[in-house]
Amino acid sequence: MGNFFYNMNLKRISLFLASITFSLIGEAQNLAQHNWYFGNSVNAIRFNRGTNKAFTVNNKAIPFGTGGSAVATDPANADLLFYTDGVNVYNANHVVMPNGSGLTANSSSNQPVVISPKPGDSTMFYIFTNTASYPAGGSVSIDTVDMKLFGGSVFPTPALGDVKNPKNGAIAALTNRSEGMIIIPHANGTDYWLITQQNASQSFAATLIDKTRTFPTTVTSGLGVPMSAANFSYNRKLKKVAVSAQDPNTDAIILTFNDAAGTFAFDRYIYNTGTNTTTNQSIYDIQWDNAGQYLYISRVGETGINADVLQYDYLNPTNTLTSVLKALEFRSWGLQLAPDSAIYHIYQTASGGPFLVEKFTKTDTIAQFQTRLIIYSRGHLPGQ
Repeated sequence: MGNFFYNMNLKRISLFLASITFSLIGEAQNLAQHNWYFGNSVNAIRFNRGTNKAFTVNNKAIPFGTGGSAVATDPANADLLFYTDGVNVYNANHVVMPNGSGLTANSSSNQPVVISPKPGDSTMFYIFTNTASYPAGGSVSIDTVDMKLFGGSVFPTPALGDVKNPKNGAIAALTNRSEGMIIIPHANGTDYWLITQQNASQSFAATLIDKTRTFPTTVTSGLGVPMSAANFSYNRKLKKVAVSAQDPNTDAIILTFNDAAGTFAFDRYIYNTGTNTTTNQSIYDIQWDNAGQYLYISRVGETGINADVLQYDYLNPTNTLTSVLKALEFRSWGLQLAPDSAIYHIYQTASGGPFLVEKFTKTDTIAQFQTRLIIYSRGHLPGQ
């Protein structure tokens, strides 16, 4: 089935994710990840539909949130459909959709908004928003985009979509949520799961997205240690969810996800990833590579603690965590797996300096960064 979206997080690029985690469906001709709109500047990243080569565009709407974002892209031709920071929904002409303002997300948080297709209707999409603001938990609401409605277009030009009423519908089971939130495809190939976590707990929830729009939720408790999840990253090949904690000094964990039943099982801790920091989080982001062997962990850094990106070998867990940075950086921010199979990383080299994007690829056992000439304001790369 087509994946129309990808949730980006480079704070995290939250691209329209039908697989996100900026959750990948990953078929060869799936172009759903080819538009990355994130951060409060006009800059954005697009990927060539033929070569997957990244290039910059400067047509993004502002103002825009500095947290996670979500982008809907046509998986057949890489055409942009719409994107959102969880407060405003912008159409393909970079104009707020009719009824597309006033959504309830905390647009500066880690994963405040995700998008899912409505099962059984290829022209309808759900936007889920989260009000969480660590250390306080939040609630999740739903809005619907109808791409059959003309929005800002005039017949006979193509429809650009509207946000339908009623808006900001509460999902009763999803209160006191942490900032982490992603969409994962269901095992049946038609439906989806919305993954959230109860704030400051060991409980994770999978909410079913199907054509009934009833959103039943399955909760699995007793996983790991009490934490507030900042970011999720899902590897579909392994059916593993990596979870980074917002809490300082709390290690990341890996969970096994049953994509048929919506339940979780504890896999392991990733020891020594958390650090005793004075700021709100020591781990900023977490991201699987495409093959599912390596996880990358962004340690944000602060006075006395170096920013870093650490590589964890899932297949050889006794190996020491390895830094993949060529040189020390002032701050390390979001990570995101891209269509070219590289990991993209937002970082700063100095206090008050610009937010830069670099990428690295895996060659044998050495991850090598290649600095890119892309400058943004702070933002999460669209991700899972």
